[in-house]
Amino acid sequence: RALAQAKPEAGKRGVELRFRLAKNLPEFRADPLRLDQMLINLISNAVKYTDEGGAALLTVRPRSGETEIEFRVYDTGVGIAAKDLSRLTHSYERTDVALAKDQRGAGLGLALTRLLAEAHGGSLRLTSRLGRGTVATILLPVTPTDTGEIRFDAVG
Repeated sequence: RALAQAKPEAGKRGVELRFRLAKNLPEFRADPLRLDQMLINLISNAVKYTDEGGAALLTVRPRSGETEIEFRVYDTGVGIAAKDLSRLTHSYERTDVALAKDQRGAGLGLALTRLLAEAHGGSLRLTSRLGRGTVATILLPVTPTDTGEIRFDAVG
């Protein structure tokens, strides 16, 4: 759903959207609205800060022996300076690059994504290089139930 929502804007901006889902992904339960919101925030940013001819990729795979699910959004956009990375996950923070590109938004998307990931016992990680793009990673815990089924630790 997150990719479908970003597709019209990506088309307008000439940004290719790609998706890769790992085979044999363990089953897990998640709050679909919260997970969608996190992914929409990351994919929208990837499209917003990637120039025409660039690409954004969402991958989903198990990690750490299937104790975590990794949702990773790569882009070939403008990138973020190292000094700005930690600021961007706080409310109302934007970078000079974002302001220079005259992009709309209050600077809440990454902060909200970080808070939602943490509320689910997970985390948000950002890595980036100016002029080369950004990688945003959401890690969410997966835990076995007494039946052996794998489930997402949902917020109650």
